[in-house]
Amino acid sequence: MLQRKRTLPSRMTGFGMVEILVGLVIGMLASMAVLQLFTYSEGRNRTASGSADAQSTGAITLYQLQTNIQRAGFGLSSVALFNCGATWTAVSGAISKNPRLAPVSVNPTAADGSVLISPGDANTDVIMLMYGNGNSMPQGSEIDPLSSTSTLYTLLSTTSTFALGDRIIAATGNTADSCGTNILPISRVNTVTATNVTPEVGSSGLTLFNLGPGTNGPNANPTATMPTNGPTILVYAVRGGVLTVCDFNINDCSLAGSSLSNQAVWVPLAGNVVSMRAVYWKDNSGALWDGSTTANDQTQPSNACAWARVWALNVMLVTRSDERAKDIVTRSATGTVVSGNATLAAMATASALAPTWSDPTLDAAAPVVLGPDTNDDTPEWRHYRYKAFRALVPIRNTTWLVPQLQPPNTPLC
Repeated sequence: MLQRKRTLPSRMTGFGMVEILVGLVIGMLASMAVLQLFTYSEGRNRTASGSADAQSTGAITLYQLQTNIQRAGFGLSSVALFNCGATWTAVSGAISKNPRLAPVSVNPTAADGSVLISPGDANTDVIMLMYGNGNSMPQGSEIDPLSSTSTLYTLLSTTSTFALGDRIIAATGNTADSCGTNILPISRVNTVTATNVTPEVGSSGLTLFNLGPGTNGPNANPTATMPTNGPTILVYAVRGGVLTVCDFNINDCSLAGSSLSNQAVWVPLAGNVVSMRAVYWKDNSGALWDGSTTANDQTQPSNACAWARVWALNVMLVTRSDERAKDIVTRSATGTVVSGNATLAAMATASALAPTWSDPTLDAAAPVVLGPDTNDDTPEWRHYRYKAFRALVPIRNTTWLVPQLQPPNTPLC
């Protein structure tokens, strides 16, 4: 009987312990390399996105500021108005202080010399600007002094450019500083005839200026839902790291209680703004605007002719990244001065300096400080990246004043 040969199963094969351990080591090394690459890429992405946040915030905000500053002075282009105290009634009621009429004011003062607006954050300035939108002649319409009273203006020219609801202001004279200590009311047109304009609040005057109807048209008074009426009077300030704006036609921006956390008064425009600084550029030459000599400072002009010599505003805005970096990414810039005429270098590296600024004619040894306060060595501010933006904005509507500023009418100029 034949017996089948019994065959044994073949030996089973697989990875040994050493092979498994080697594979795990290789996998761990590969994972570490991928994680390192991811960490590096994420850091670069945070750097780029943080710089982009600061870049976009600063660029958009500065453009808005620049646009409004270029409009400043429209409808007020007269040395008979510059430096005069003004009053008006906002939506919230009559204003408590009397601002000086001027296209643009840096850290403005009231007509009595007191501080007009509560200061914002440390190392920031307050900017106030005014402009109208009327259709009348920019030099104003002459009032007939023989036929007019303080409650009725008889014009020597057409009244067709005035309409019910327009905001108007009457200059008491035709030369620089002729208003003296008079406080000029910004009033409203009550009635218009072929030759006469009747104001809601009357005052004596020789020249009538139309500041325009605003979006509220002929309404008797501005309301909360339709607040804008007449001239644009805006105040910009940095409060709590946010660029804010107060509309002087709606609220009394000069009230101490209207500052800081009251967002109904100080409306937020842009976050992560650490500093806003501004410097007047003035023609300081003997002959008006011949460009031979300039004076750059923050000193508020003290008379109409000095206001007329302000031909531009040098504005600097500093923004920071939105996201806090884990590591310190900005260091103190003590002793470092960046020329006001130079383009500021990008500060998106770990060795970036906090921005400083020295306007060419300011004391280079004491540059204008831009936030944050680099004298404070606490590290928190160093965990953010900063961008600085600068613009030299011409005050275009003061160029109309040249004929008014020639002798013998304006010897102060």
